[in-house]
Amino acid sequence: MDPLTDAASIRAFPELAGLMAIRDHNWVFQRVLDDEGHLTQLDGFRCWPTATDAIRIHSATDVIGLRILSGENGIVWTRTGALTDVIAELIELPAPDAPNAPTLVRASAPLLWTPGNPF
Repeated sequence: MDPLTDAASIRAFPELAGLMAIRDHNWVFQRVLDDEGHLTQLDGFRCWPTATDAIRIHSATDVIGLRILSGENGIVWTRTGALTDVIAELIELPAPDAPNAPTLVRASAPLLWTPGNPF
């Protein structure tokens, strides 16, 4: 089976256009598969020097976007909803060092395992 081109993918699933747009701006994505190898969600992130933007996609209508401040492990921005809506808001989110960027920590982010960090 040949993989779809970006253009063919967007024709088949228009909501992917925004996902491809952020992919081209330093976002990294990881597929999450169940024990049978079926895709259950797609996780993505973009690292800034002082923050990380993240997205978790369960379906076209079940998506969460976050900005987490580095060091504080605090969530300063979050949105849930449809893929197109969350991506549109992520695209509009100012860079973490911009004067109008969100800075008020609203919740603690869960501790995530990363290579070199045993917890």
